[in-house]
Amino acid sequence: VGVIISNVSTVLKIEQFLKTGMPLISKSLTVDGNVIKDPKNIEVPIGTPISDIVEFCGGYTGEPKKILMGGPMMGKALPNDDAAIIKGNNAILAFDGAFAQINPETACINCGRCVRACPMNLMPTAIHKAYEHKDLEALKKYHATSCMECGCCTYVCPARKQLSFINKLAKTFVMTEGGKK
Repeated sequence: VGVIISNVSTVLKIEQFLKTGMPLISKSLTVDGNVIKDPKNIEVPIGTPISDIVEFCGGYTGEPKKILMGGPMMGKALPNDDAAIIKGNNAILAFDGAFAQINPETACINCGRCVRACPMNLMPTAIHKAYEHKDLEALKKYHATSCMECGCCTYVCPARKQLSFINKLAKTFVMTEGGKK
């Protein structure tokens, strides 16, 4: 429709580049989670190790069981805090075992909440079933590759199904044409 949708910080960085010619060299981050001693919003150079950022925020108050690079819905879990900040990063979240615990799944009750929550109008439970059966044609029919991995389906699921994660696996399966490549 001839419209660009972008977040405010990206527009600000573009303006700064156009005025000064300075490329993107830093990111504004939210550092939070129940094991971060002093959560805060900070600006850090791209490439700064996460461990240095956590230290700047007072360190950990306990053992982190889950560290996310990004937000709670679309953030990527990290094995430790050795990674560095990248240009697409907007948050570092660290949680102890109680917050990081994934509750056991129960049977799907076909409530449709995942379908209503999906911004791409997909059918996450249908994708889940097709992936379980490794049905490549069904995954294509249900447009599994259109999933943007936002996590909304997982968040609203009363059965605590990890639908977003399964959709990610299904996308990979389709893109490799059923694991042939």
